[in-house]
Amino acid sequence: MNTILDYYTQYNEENRLTKDQSHKIEFITCTNALDKIISQKSKILELGAGSAEYSFYYAKNGHDVTATDLVQKNLDGIENRLGLHPEIKLNCKRVDARDLSDFQNSSFDAVLNLGPLYHLIEKSDQKKCFSESLRVLKPEGILAVAYINKYFYIPYCLKNDRADILEDNFVNKVIDKGYIEAKDEFWTDVNFFSPKEIEELLLHYGVEIIDHVATDTISPMIADSINSLNEHQYSKWVNYHLKTCREPSILGLSNHSLIICRKINKNV
Repeated sequence: MNTILDYYTQYNEENRLTKDQSHKIEFITCTNALDKIISQKSKILELGAGSAEYSFYYAKNGHDVTATDLVQKNLDGIENRLGLHPEIKLNCKRVDARDLSDFQNSSFDAVLNLGPLYHLIEKSDQKKCFSESLRVLKPEGILAVAYINKYFYIPYCLKNDRADILEDNFVNKVIDKGYIEAKDEFWTDVNFFSPKEIEELLLHYGVEIIDHVATDTISPMIADSINSLNEHQYSKWVNYHLKTCREPSILGLSNHSLIICRKINKNV
């Protein structure tokens, strides 16, 4: 966990989702999917909020939002932005996604888990995160979980001249074990799933899967081409993307994906 905190303390999270057209695809897709499901004036908890782009988006749209993160730098950035938006209902807290004891049972209409799973490589930590997320959700509440697709990662590294990635040990860790660690000479601990694996994992917690979308597909592979599109062309690309982001064959090749569930087990 220290390697993760160290990385994100130095990383510029503020413009990851908005810095250019190729990066905006992920945000556009997630909000497009969630807007169809989250009820008006919901009480929303975002875990691992980073710069809280989603939290600000939903707060500006009339929801009551709590943004949480472990990295103090991110929380300071959220507090600074809040000073410019006194009209919205948004507060932030330093919270570990594995321990939501600051919040009561059944207190949120939606929990956005759009980052923590990227780095929870231990099954016990994943269990804590999902169990806590469902505990604080109201019955019929919405749980949204973002994940990194294991089938995208190796080709992407090869595109960026990382032929060393093809060594058997590294490939086996990504495909068979589903994670890599900072000690593998990588930037931090990272978790990977296939679409089938994430569905099976979440169904274990007694939820109903109501949507599953590829949020950026192969955008990082063709970022230069996407970023060179004019406004009209970009709108057409986004339209194509939103029409095809639920196609299973495309879902399996996406960099990031989002799975949206409804809490149906009242005992969780």
